[in-house]
Order: sequence, then C-alpha cells, then structure tokens
Amino acid sequence: MAGHDRIRFSRDPSNGVEAISARFFGHAYDMHHHDEWLVGVTDHGVQDFFCRGARRQSTRDRIILIEPGEMHDGQAVTAGGFAYEMLYVPQAVMREGLGDLALEEGGFRQTLSDDPLLAG
Repeated sequence: MAGHDRIRFSRDPSNGVEAISARFFGHAYDMHHHDEWLVGVTDHGVQDFFCRGARRQSTRDRIILIEPGEMHDGQAVTAGGFAYEMLYVPQAVMREGLGDLALEEGGFRQTLSDDPLLAG
C-alpha cells in the first residue's frame, strides 16, 4: 500500500530563503526550474531525477545541488518512496554570502555530493 505524499513549507521573511521538507511515494514533480539556488539532502529512500542531461539518484545523506534555471524533475523508484529537505536560496542571498565568487565560479561543480558535514 502506498503512503501519502506530504510537503511542509516555511519561509524566512527577512531574507526570502524558503525551506521544504517533503515525502513522495511515486511521481513527485514534472520537469521545471527555479530562480533560486537549491541545496538539499535526501533523508530516506531513493530520489530519482533528471538534471544536467542525465538521470540521477540521491540516497540517504546525499546532497542535491541545483543552480538557478536548471531543469529537473523528480520521482520515487522504490515502494518506500523518498524524503528530503531542501533550501531555496535567493540569488541575492547567495551573492551576499559569497561575494564576487558566486559570479566568477559560475555554479556548483556537481549535482550530487557525498559530504557528511554538509548533510548534517
């Protein structure tokens, strides 16, 4: 028996950073993009998504890094579904935190990262 999808959403009114905590048991979302920088972590299961020209799978404690404008989708590939937490960081907040480095480097080096410190 499939579970029930859920999404919890919050927003910091002082800087516009949004956070979601979600769980999906099948199709999660169609191909789309965001204007913000996305930094998240998979908490449970296998999160399957298309991004940067390839299908990717994130499992527990893997970091998901998606740049503004990158098209991506999402779905569960196992009966237990997947759960994750994601921050949506406005471009202005990222520039404020990184200064010119955010513009010079051009973005994340990879879509998935295995960084236990960041996952925590």
